[in-house]
Amino acid sequence: MIDYTKIYLLNINIPKLLQSSVLDFKSEISKTTGEIDERVLVAEYHFCKITIKTIQTENEPNRTHVIFLGSIHKMWNSLN
Repeated sequence: MIDYTKIYLLNINIPKLLQSSVLDFKSEISKTTGEIDERVLVAEYHFCKITIKTIQTENEPNRTHVIFLGSIHKMWNSLN
């Protein structure tokens, strides 16, 4: 079994992932201004984390990265 891994996922349907009923994506909120920063969204699922990062640069389209972090071994044990 794989104890800890970091996997960069390609060709992920981001809107479908965000609408998943199993995952609850959270973002950061500034306490002073109340501004919600949705550039980094994180969901935890059975000891693992799924992170969606959006990188914004001028004069270029937004780039979105999906990263899976965690122990597949622990996730397997938790699910079974």
